[in-house]
Amino acid sequence: MHAVEGGGFDPSEVREAVRNAGFGPRDIRLKATGRIVTWEGMPALEFPGKPALLILGGGAGFDELENADLPAGSLLWVEGLMHPSHADKPAGMMVEQWRRVVDPSLELSEQP
Repeated sequence: MHAVEGGGFDPSEVREAVRNAGFGPRDIRLKATGRIVTWEGMPALEFPGKPALLILGGGAGFDELENADLPAGSLLWVEGLMHPSHADKPAGMMVEQWRRVVDPSLELSEQP
């Protein structure tokens, strides 16, 4: 499943889309690019279009991300496993790896 570039993305809809396609969602691996923000004291990835957040927490790359000196609003590419929303909180993602996107016109491998 690929989101349309610039069209927005609502992480809470992913599990339902997988179910509607006839599959039983287990681990959902997600690669996403968005802006780093803080939501209720937690780092989150914000997407354009629909107001959507993905809370970032846990995973092999999370400590490095949490300790990075990133200005609010920095553009990031993040890969990891998605976990569903809980109560009134947005869906989340366990960060396996991430990279700051300095120049969106360049491929990830070309980023400075």
